[in-house]
Amino acid sequence: MIRRPPRSTPSNSSAASDVYKRQVPFAAVVGVWPGSSARDVEELVTKPIEDSLINLEGVKEVTSSSRLGISTVSVEFFAEEDLDEAIRRLRESVDDITGLPSDVEDLQVIEVSFSDQPIVTISLGGIDDGRLLSLYAEDLVDVLEDIKGVASVDVVGARNEEIKVVVSPNRLAELGLTIGQVINYIGSANLNAPFGQLETEGFNYDLRLLGGFEDVGDVASTPVTLRDGRVVPLSDLAEVRMVLSEADSISRMGLNEENRGVPAVTMLVRKKTGGNIVKIVDRVREEIRKAEDSWLPAEVEVAYFVDSAEAVRESLNNVAKSGAQTLVIVFALLWVFLGWRAAVITALSVPLTFFMSFIVIFL
Repeated sequence: MIRRPPRSTPSNSSAASDVYKRQVPFAAVVGVWPGSSARDVEELVTKPIEDSLINLEGVKEVTSSSRLGISTVSVEFFAEEDLDEAIRRLRESVDDITGLPSDVEDLQVIEVSFSDQPIVTISLGGIDDGRLLSLYAEDLVDVLEDIKGVASVDVVGARNEEIKVVVSPNRLAELGLTIGQVINYIGSANLNAPFGQLETEGFNYDLRLLGGFEDVGDVASTPVTLRDGRVVPLSDLAEVRMVLSEADSISRMGLNEENRGVPAVTMLVRKKTGGNIVKIVDRVREEIRKAEDSWLPAEVEVAYFVDSAEAVRESLNNVAKSGAQTLVIVFALLWVFLGWRAAVITALSVPLTFFMSFIVIFL
């Protein structure tokens, strides 16, 4: 994630049409490179796009993710920017990007809608152990998905453990086995299946055969029958070890100006239809703080971005400020022309009318 320092906000942007545009100041640039790895996508597609967009006029922040064959660069504009004009500049800048691999499909600029986007995004970084970050993210996902109003939490950049079995063709030929036989032995040993029922004293009990692998030792000890009838463990003819899975997505975050490309694991929180964005984000931040205070190590950095609650709070503050200013102006005008009694009655009736309307709408 690449951050740019905030700039001052002009004070002359208060038209009603601008208020709507401030609610969704995001766009995404998507590039497809079929058959390429996440690392190649990041180096040859994502980084050139980021470099061309980071200094684009009106851009507040640029974030990115790289997956197998897909590059996604998200662009956040400053709130006061005219969104239509900002999207036009973004499209022109994307059209001018050169140096991408020849088989990359045409880049697409997509205007982002909050209806299908995460309401808050949290990145974990600060340490080099990608698997440990993934474990911390998995624990946080379990906590965040229990929050009322949260629909789902997606994870980007996670690395999972998997068991790798490396078999030498020469060794198999020496023992008179084929790779298909080895696969069959492994598959038959890794089995969880129903085993019928047991009836005793008027009660029926379901029986189940639990033979699934639980760790690398179970796989290594899988029995394999050789051509001469001997039975040996799988470890006698293959190398069995625990490895990290191939990354199908890459996430990075910026800790400071000197270190802006640190590997990270990112969680994207989406809300259910009708959920209160502000309350959900507040609960998410509260749960993250609890995790930081209790079990999340101090060296793990937590960063928030694309926080929709901030935009909602800003809109509510603008509405409250505008309402207060309007009420003061109306009160002053009525006091001057009709007297203090009419001014007081109007000053009380206007907010009371709004309050009663909100109660009806709520019910």
